[in-house]
Amino acid sequence: MIHQHYQIQDHLTTLRQLWHRTHPWWFRWVERWLMMIILIAKLLFPSFWIRHYADIRSNRMKHKLIEEYVILKVLILWLILINQRWIYRRWLLITWYFIADLITYLAGIIILNKIHHKNPNLRRNIILLGINMVEIVMSFAIFYLGTSSLQHSVSGELITSTIQWLHFSIATFATVWYGDIVVHGTWWYVLSMLQMCTSFLFMSLVLSSVVSKLDIKSEQ
Repeated sequence: MIHQHYQIQDHLTTLRQLWHRTHPWWFRWVERWLMMIILIAKLLFPSFWIRHYADIRSNRMKHKLIEEYVILKVLILWLILINQRWIYRRWLLITWYFIADLITYLAGIIILNKIHHKNPNLRRNIILLGINMVEIVMSFAIFYLGTSSLQHSVSGELITSTIQWLHFSIATFATVWYGDIVVHGTWWYVLSMLQMCTSFLFMSLVLSSVVSKLDIKSEQ
């Protein structure tokens, strides 16, 4: 069996090497600390342990389980979104947990690429990234709903339609502002800025996946 980097032994070994500066690759101070933070954060989320468990079994199982996990998250978010009575603190916390898991995963792919470099399956990556995009849009729609932070720009009335929450979330994700719906309150502006930063991270990963695949093909 090939020893995969997602196994906990390799994960902790990489973390120790970065801490003691004994890793075969040399990294600058900021890059090294970012890598260590992401490696530690990964231990807090199910996606890491799913990969760890599946790697012990087989690489095929890893792909199957992680795809099922991603789809399950999207289904849970959709149920929360369409059942407005579910928008309580515990469900918002679950949504925050999902989005933190996703952001850590996306950041890890980009920042840890030099350590965990592998030949990407572009088609599979694009499909999963598409599902991740839906997850981001729905998660932030739930945040806007749960905080009652959206209102009509002209009338000032609060937004109560699921379609309008999704509309604003998609527009923010795409960094396109139509002006018909706005957030009110300083903290909710911070929330919309966080979504835009997440979209920038997502787009960087999409470009990175395509460029990596092209680079590998050019080297063959």
